[in-house]
Amino acid sequence: MKKRKAPTGVQFQCDLSGKATPFPHYWEHTVGGDHAPMMLRADCQQQLRRCHEQLGFRHLRFHGLLSDNMGTLITHKEKPLYSFFNADQIWDFLLSIGMKPFIELSLMPRTLASGGKTVFRYNGNVTPPKDYKKWATLIRKLAKHWVDVLVRAVRVRKFLSVPGKRFVFFRCSRTFSVVGPTALTAARSSCSDTPRFFVQYWTS
Repeated sequence: MKKRKAPTGVQFQCDLSGKATPFPHYWEHTVGGDHAPMMLRADCQQQLRRCHEQLGFRHLRFHGLLSDNMGTLITHKEKPLYSFFNADQIWDFLLSIGMKPFIELSLMPRTLASGGKTVFRYNGNVTPPKDYKKWATLIRKLAKHWVDVLVRAVRVRKFLSVPGKRFVFFRCSRTFSVVGPTALTAARSSCSDTPRFFVQYWTS
């Protein structure tokens, strides 16, 4: 097999008299942030602050908001326990540095999971819920919590970005109504067995 010769030089040509075209910085809109508990770490928060200030990143998306190590839903003595404290800590931090969350409602809490299939080093469960009524209850409680807390504090507008819209959902088939007045819904992905949920908050 012949070895390819390394190029000795590269030439670029640019016609400065040509018509200029827009160059949108689409990468600044949203950046991936790995795993939800990482967003609670001081070193990760320091890096996010720097990324926002120096690179202009405006939104953050990550996996695992509903995973067991976030404590969003666990079962104790056969009773469900809901806690949105850690999620609130992440939102408060992002808003404090001028960023906004791009919310992905995943992964599946073990107490609701229909199977044991996991992904990633932190073993996030990716099976559908075994009981969609209980899943809907979780999403309803989470959405209602955000509405109650954030609207009261007049902070919900900081989540919002594009005038004239409310919420956008995509890659979805089955939809649950969550909170009527705010048109919040949660939907199950139709593309795979992975229960990935995406919510983009838009202003009204």
